[in-house]
Amino acid sequence: MRVFYTENDEENMIEIKTSDYDKFLKGAITDDQLQQLWITSGPLFDDEEDSGDAETLG
Repeated sequence: MRVFYTENDEENMIEIKTSDYDKFLKGAITDDQLQQLWITSGPLFDDEEDSGDAETLG
């Protein structure tokens, strides 16, 4: 799965391998483990205050 987003006129993306997400759905890895597997090409948050929302990504 891959999502593209624009930050300061630059295109960035966040992605997770389908096989890793499938492992999570089958219970082979935990939510915490899944969160470590996300791949990003740019900032996800405008500032550090918003970074607490990272817990909702997995």
